[in-house]
Amino acid sequence: RAGRAVVESLRGQPRAQVIALVRDGAKARRQFGSEGMSVLEADFTDLVALAAALKSSELLASTPWRLFLVCGNVPDQARLEINVLEAAEKHGCEYVVKVSTVKSVLEAKSGGPYKAHLEVEAALAASPMQYTVLRPNV
Repeated sequence: RAGRAVVESLRGQPRAQVIALVRDGAKARRQFGSEGMSVLEADFTDLVALAAALKSSELLASTPWRLFLVCGNVPDQARLEINVLEAAEKHGCEYVVKVSTVKSVLEAKSGGPYKAHLEVEAALAASPMQYTVLRPNV
């Protein structure tokens, strides 16, 4: 739901050029329509597909861009998000905002998908991209 809220908010900004990189393009088009944004579809398990999706956008190829990274809590969440980060770095992304999990879960190292979030945060810290990690409160 966070990704949807960000897309809706940015679509209302006059100078924002919104591109949603999604796993299910048909679902995204049903949710958002096509006005005021572009939808790029790729299998996040496939680095070649991610690269092809990012290369297909003239806007991403011509200017530095920013990524809002949020993925559902699924068993392979870390691999999916790290794949997106690796593809984004190779294709001109200059800044990442990553939605993590609650700080108390990360510190306790129990409950929820804390391991996935820690892995992705470590990959992000090791990358040359600037970033912000958002940790929601409970």
